[in-house]
Amino acid sequence: PEEILHGNYIGPRKEMITPWSTNAVEITQNMGIRDIKRIEEFNRVDSDDKSFDPMLKAMYKNLDQEIFTIDKQPEPVLEIDNIASYNEQEGLALSEDEVQYLEKLSKKLGRKLTDSEVFGFSQVNSEHCRHKIFNGFFVIDGKEMPETLFSLIKKTSKEHPNKLVSAYKDNVAFVLGP
Repeated sequence: PEEILHGNYIGPRKEMITPWSTNAVEITQNMGIRDIKRIEEFNRVDSDDKSFDPMLKAMYKNLDQEIFTIDKQPEPVLEIDNIASYNEQEGLALSEDEVQYLEKLSKKLGRKLTDSEVFGFSQVNSEHCRHKIFNGFFVIDGKEMPETLFSLIKKTSKEHPNKLVSAYKDNVAFVLGP
């Protein structure tokens, strides 16, 4: 007979395997226990408990072996007819040059690009990743400045590091503690 844990529980969304689960499953495999796909932690709560982040966790009523069965289907892949319109519609912030590059790529490949491809391109080429604006040179009163905005910001940290251990590497910085 299949066992059911009755009650209300908060645990990870069933679509997301947590790092904790990955480690727990690896431990069981190292112990020689096979065929365990997932181990997750759940906390029993009152039915009106809303003290969780819905991006990471969900409320479950009763737990059984089907708790991680995913009944959602992925959205279909879309072929993009008009990259400029798609860029505007989705707020991708692609420049005209980037849109033209993608249009040429589409022609070269002999097919329409997909939504995943265009979105992925926009992410890896975003200001957040590439710092195109901050790494670009700028002009004040008709004179090109010798340094980029990014180099000026980095210069401040070099000249006055205080307790800065590392910065400007992979969107992270470390400061020495007390």
